[in-house]
Amino acid sequence: MKPNFQKLVVNGYYKEALSLFTHSHCSSSTLPSLLKACSKLQCIPQAQQIHALLKKSGFDAETHTVTALIHTYASLQLLDDALKVFEGIPQRTLPFYNAIISGFSRACEFDKSVNVFKQLSVNGFRANSVSVASVLPACWNVVQGLQLHGFVIKMGYESDVYVSTSLVTMYSNCNEIRSAQRVFLLMHSKNLVSYNAMISGFLRNDLVVMALDVFRNMILSSRERPNSSTLVSILSACSDLSTLKIGKQVHCYLIKCEVNTGVIVQTALMEVYSKCGCLEFAFRIFEAMEEKNVVTWNTMISGLLLNGQLDAAVKLFFRLRSEGLRPDMVTWNLMISGFSHSGNEAEAFNFFKRMLAERVQYVSSNILTSLLHACSNSPNLLHGKEIHCHVIRTRATNEDEYLLTALIHMYMSCGCSILAQRIFDRLEGNQAKRVYGMQ
Repeated sequence: MKPNFQKLVVNGYYKEALSLFTHSHCSSSTLPSLLKACSKLQCIPQAQQIHALLKKSGFDAETHTVTALIHTYASLQLLDDALKVFEGIPQRTLPFYNAIISGFSRACEFDKSVNVFKQLSVNGFRANSVSVASVLPACWNVVQGLQLHGFVIKMGYESDVYVSTSLVTMYSNCNEIRSAQRVFLLMHSKNLVSYNAMISGFLRNDLVVMALDVFRNMILSSRERPNSSTLVSILSACSDLSTLKIGKQVHCYLIKCEVNTGVIVQTALMEVYSKCGCLEFAFRIFEAMEEKNVVTWNTMISGLLLNGQLDAAVKLFFRLRSEGLRPDMVTWNLMISGFSHSGNEAEAFNFFKRMLAERVQYVSSNILTSLLHACSNSPNLLHGKEIHCHVIRTRATNEDEYLLTALIHMYMSCGCSILAQRIFDRLEGNQAKRVYGMQ
């Protein structure tokens, strides 16, 4: 029995599909599904392997498969490879053009996307709604956006839901949120992507209440049901506002409608409860989760630290390893910053030394700045000098202004004004070089 790659990919079993691919014979009809799995998992070697198979088997002349390959290379940020595939097509059709336009657009290469878009008419093609919907999201210039909107009206594509949704995204990107809202309200039929675009647009422009209103209208007045992107956006808004009431309403909706939430949504829900001071609810969700990633652990640790539960955060930090995971830079930053801000300088430095003992190759500026602030508050010149030495050893160009400012503040707090002055003079020199174009 041959494996059904398409069914596996549709159901989200990307790893399983790619694993079976290496042991099975594939037909041209299965390769687009496998390429989609490569995009989802960001698997460059497997995508290149499928590309080689396309050439060897002669499938590289089939429109659907080659279009999928261009989309995959673009999603993997391999734009040169995507362009080579496109330029190697002897007889290009509109779907090929749309694929490369979309690829550049998704990578925020607006100028390149527009250049290919302009080639359509030169080469005898008429842009369709897919062409326009593909180029619009990359536009961050309202003048160019208005020109494209005029083209949409001229071609009669304004009633197309995908084009209208792309217009919403374009105007939101350009901070023209009223224009985005106007397009959204004039849409005769709205789909899930349309609602997500408007919600994201409001949130991007810090209009959280209006985003929540769109979500509420979506639930009450449409047949569309939120997906994980919708829910994560809304829960993120609740976290920013520390709005426990709306967060609970969303949680109730998930339970009532038996929405199959994944790790991303559950993590976002944990963050809401943590920021609203309901650690018990956050911890219940955390413990009940069948699947946890490092982001999940970091969110729970952050919640504990935010609410002053330092001992519980330390226990969770050491539990992380028992789950087969390793702390990432965010984890270390949370622990060190948490203890620094709570005034426990000694414990912050213990975690810093533990991190160095584990041979973490690069220590973020946030961690070093947190430690320097702790040294300033103590004050502790010995630890401050240790951090300064670490900065000199590990950074070939020590030009981070926030870090240098923290060093100045530390030395001044510790009574070493001469060392502070030296760093200040270098900081002033860096700024002068930038002003006079010497860097």
